[in-house]
Amino acid sequence: MREDFCARQVRPGAVFRLFVCNTNPPKIKILVVIATCNDGQYALAGCLYINSEINTNCLNTPELQALQLPLACADYGFLAHDSYLDCSHIFKMSTQEIERIFCDDGDVYLGEIPPVTLDAAKAKVAGAKSIPAKLRNQFGLL
Repeated sequence: MREDFCARQVRPGAVFRLFVCNTNPPKIKILVVIATCNDGQYALAGCLYINSEINTNCLNTPELQALQLPLACADYGFLAHDSYLDCSHIFKMSTQEIERIFCDDGDVYLGEIPPVTLDAAKAKVAGAKSIPAKLRNQFGLL
């Protein structure tokens, strides 16, 4: 029953706090599931990271900076301070892996972003030239 509940929570708009290896250095990040898809034999979650600030070393063009969606901590109970949803990159994660981690530790699930925020993020991702069209299309975001 718990596994079924955890599986149902891995959906667009869900927010998790997970250790990720694709950052330098690897660390715990808050992420939002923007979309899910099936990639042959695997179910995947397309995720966006939440950052506490805009890192102008990495996001060094006006185009990349425009793909940062401001999130006021007053509007999102899972945030400790004003932050940004980075809509310039989609990171793929196995939905089964997220479900497994969530079943082992319920505290990794932080809640959901409201539909208006999810729609705004999807709109930014749909127009993001920094994300390959093939990846946007894979998640139905083109």
